[in-house]
Amino acid sequence: METGGRVGFGLATVHERLRLLFGPSAGLNVDSTEGEGTTITVRLPYRTENPQTEKEGAQ
Repeated sequence: METGGRVGFGLATVHERLRLLFGPSAGLNVDSTEGEGTTITVRLPYRTENPQTEKEGAQ
């Protein structure tokens, strides 16, 4: 995860779980500037199909 500084272990875990569940385009981006604040961006892929519906149709 590109952060430019120190990141808590919990955020790194969330980032890895998002990538495992949704693929390499998903994850967290943390941008922090001392004295200004921190912005966390969550990236999730856009899906047009419902994965649950696909599973039910395959049975």
